[in-house]
Amino acid sequence: MKYKFLLVFLAVLLIMPMKANAYFPGQHVYIAEVPLATCTTTICNEIKQYPAVFEAGIQFTDASVFRYVTSLKDYQDTHSFETTYIRCLKAAGEYTDLKVFCYGMIAHDTADINPHNIYVPKKIKEYKIPIFSSNVFLHPIIELNLDKRTPDEYRFKASHALDIIYQPSSAGYTYLEFTHKFLPAGLNLDKEVGLLQTALGNGNFNLWDASSSGGSDIQGKIIRSIWKFVDATSGIFIDTSDADQYIEASMRDLQRFYNGEVQTNLDPAGTVALKLADTKADLVKLVFTIIIILFVLVMLIRYLIKHRAGVVKIIRKK
Repeated sequence: MKYKFLLVFLAVLLIMPMKANAYFPGQHVYIAEVPLATCTTTICNEIKQYPAVFEAGIQFTDASVFRYVTSLKDYQDTHSFETTYIRCLKAAGEYTDLKVFCYGMIAHDTADINPHNIYVPKKIKEYKIPIFSSNVFLHPIIELNLDKRTPDEYRFKASHALDIIYQPSSAGYTYLEFTHKFLPAGLNLDKEVGLLQTALGNGNFNLWDASSSGGSDIQGKIIRSIWKFVDATSGIFIDTSDADQYIEASMRDLQRFYNGEVQTNLDPAGTVALKLADTKADLVKLVFTIIIILFVLVMLIRYLIKHRAGVVKIIRKK
């Protein structure tokens, strides 16, 4: 019986996605809006005219997280200098509200620089627990913990951030339709925006609560169950009290953007550090795949040895 439980456990690990669906909506709003309070630059004044549109741009950027496992390029296409600074702002033209939507995307990607380049990889390295010390497990747990430490007002703003995306912009089309004008050809996130709005509106800050679109239905159920446990216990297992300096660094990056500095170091690939963490997770999957295969072979051999007489009779009859 104990072997059966081990096999089930290994199978669950095998079918889990090997890249993290990390997402922290409240923290993004918090990092982006705190520097706005005392900012009077042209960009800040434009954002203050359309704060809801700015927040929609922040959250829209991560609609592609639904595809992080199945199509990493789609995630990269909403987290890149090419998409946010060049394609989006060009499509916005002179419409201030559309530019503010682009500012929200830039703010999101700028806020990602420190967490994805430095903090999350640093925390992953701190924990030496076999299997769990990888991007697939610790990245979302770390960011979930960070988001739970975010002031409630910013988490509330995040929960309603996409409400405006279906409303008409000053250009006459909706903000969602605006995204069709600058996203790379073939990339349409309308479905993912709806799923993300559901997750945010329900106050469920992990995307698997909105859909199991990242894998099979049974995989989605397994992961949602795991996340419920993680949501309740992340503060026990992971200490993010040392994150403040990295959050403040992100706010300084945002301040430079608000001052008109172009942020060229946006990293659409999820950074080298996280790539290494993903590679480590892929290695874990490979190891457990081999273990499962060996386990099945051992069980088969044991069965054949135990029932060799019966097997010989069957063979002779044939």
